[in-house]
Amino acid sequence: MVVNLNYQPVYCNELCVSFKEVLSSFSRSYMKLNTQETILNFEKSSEIIEFDLFVLRNVVQEIKHNPTEEVFSVNISAKTLKFAEQVVFIIKDVAEHIILEITETANISISEAAWFAQKVKQVGAKVAIDDINHSNHPYGLINAARPDIVKFVLPKQDQPIEKFTTLISYVRDDFPSIQIVVENIENFEQASYVNILAPKCLMQGFFFNKGEEFIKNLRFK
Repeated sequence: MVVNLNYQPVYCNELCVSFKEVLSSFSRSYMKLNTQETILNFEKSSEIIEFDLFVLRNVVQEIKHNPTEEVFSVNISAKTLKFAEQVVFIIKDVAEHIILEITETANISISEAAWFAQKVKQVGAKVAIDDINHSNHPYGLINAARPDIVKFVLPKQDQPIEKFTTLISYVRDDFPSIQIVVENIENFEQASYVNILAPKCLMQGFFFNKGEEFIKNLRFK
């Protein structure tokens, strides 16, 4: 199994890079899968745990071999939450450079997420929860795990937006220390709407990948 690390910047309204996601493409026997395909294929088996820990080890080695001030966000599946002690053992030397992003949000056990967050925060890592508005119990998950970052998926035009706006307002008003990240920003209108709803949030999506010069000239008034 081979992992190649690529880094995707996440831009905030003032164009500073907050953290970089590790997008892990790898090959296993004859299969070539990316991170999302891996989760979809392995989330119902123990292999996803093996994959999560494998990627973490590679990220830790990358940080140790190439010292940096950057912070890297690494996906952690819901099944891996039960293995917090193994995760802590792997990351403990470079924990301050790692954000553990909990995926498969709809399937997360609130108690397991809270225990996992407590353990990894003790060694200096941060916790993010992906797609929080897709969770079946988002309020309970936020209250129990107290993540450092919550990531929202902006609904598409034909999808209901009420849950998104209500939940993002809840995090904005009741948990000001939590960093909000909104994904799937595809145009200026969406970026402007999200900026008004949560002025301090970070935004991610196709709109921010149109070219370096375009991004340099982007400013919100």
